[in-house]
Amino acid sequence: MKLLLSLAVLCLVLASADGARGEGFAVYEWSARGLALGGAAMARAPDPSAIASNPAALVYVPGTQLQAGASLIMPVGRIEFDDFGRERVADEYWVIPHGYFSHQVTENFSLGIGEYTRFALGLDYPKNWPGRYNIHNVEVQSVSVTPVAALKLTDKLSVGLGLEVMYLDAIIKKAESTKTKDHPAGYGDAWVNLNGDSFGFGGNFSLHYKLDEEWSFGAIYRSAVQHKVEGDSKVEMPAALGGGTQKQDLHANFTMPESVSAAVAWSPTPDLSFELMATWTRWSRFRYLNLHFEDGSTAYMTEHWKDAWRFGLGVEYSAADWLDLRAGYVWDQCPVTERYENYMIPTANRQIVSIGTGLKWDDWTLDLAYAFLWAHARSYDDRPQDGVFSSKTYDTRSHIVSMTLGYKF
Repeated sequence: MKLLLSLAVLCLVLASADGARGEGFAVYEWSARGLALGGAAMARAPDPSAIASNPAALVYVPGTQLQAGASLIMPVGRIEFDDFGRERVADEYWVIPHGYFSHQVTENFSLGIGEYTRFALGLDYPKNWPGRYNIHNVEVQSVSVTPVAALKLTDKLSVGLGLEVMYLDAIIKKAESTKTKDHPAGYGDAWVNLNGDSFGFGGNFSLHYKLDEEWSFGAIYRSAVQHKVEGDSKVEMPAALGGGTQKQDLHANFTMPESVSAAVAWSPTPDLSFELMATWTRWSRFRYLNLHFEDGSTAYMTEHWKDAWRFGLGVEYSAADWLDLRAGYVWDQCPVTERYENYMIPTANRQIVSIGTGLKWDDWTLDLAYAFLWAHARSYDDRPQDGVFSSKTYDTRSHIVSMTLGYKF
């Protein structure tokens, strides 16, 4: 009965996950504990969210456990144009749920399944803002469901293997100018709405090595996930050109990049631990986005991103049997290269500071976290052919709160 109850709760989490959205392209809000620790939760003592961060560590999660929760992201930012004044990115909030179920089959073998989001993007600009020919609205939602297995090979070394099933849903809205050489004033804007979805498959391989009671190491490789997005294109024509909506099918091939993460944890006492982690993501895969339409035409979006690094540092202190205190810091490198900037990613490098707590009573746990993200300013050169004008983004920040509720059977 307890197993059926836990599966039912996990199914409810999965059912709500198609609304998951987040600011930025890569998402790391996989649990409240992980958020509070700056993502540095790969090598230290694990909980069921290790299914997302480092499945190999799942062998150290005792019994049967369930976790479920969500992160709320509230971004805001401003853009100042040299010739058009200032614009504010529309206030939005994005909810990203997560859920994990782990079961220790034997002392050396564990199984688990998790739901979380690894990639998401959500921005909504005013409809008639100057950059509308580059982007008006973008929503990229992904949900990963990952069954994993972990095996302890020796007293010190364990390995993990996981299959990732990723659902991707994307919406892009922008304006198209109707100005021509013969009619420089144009006939009003045409509005383009592209949307599509896809299922893709990938996997991960992870390691956890416990050197002694003080030092431990963790690492994980996540494969690229290939998507063949199928959807449609809708173009709303201005009234001066007859109005109406032109619709046709489209498809696009898209690759979510592979990544490698590694971490080292140091526990000078049983109640105190520090962890430093690093993640390398092969964003150079994201060079072109080719759209193929039903009428045989194509459209190309050139990006030329570069590979990027993310570093996190987290500290956790067990103040009492029922209370854990946590803090973290993240430095996140932006993969967007100069001369190819656009308003879809209106930030440069980012930094995050976070705090959190873990509460325990009987068989229940409650993790709470808050993080503040701020991004460095980004300047844009004038590229009117791409809908990008001489401008600068600034005051870009996000407030993130997260909660994870857990139960041990």
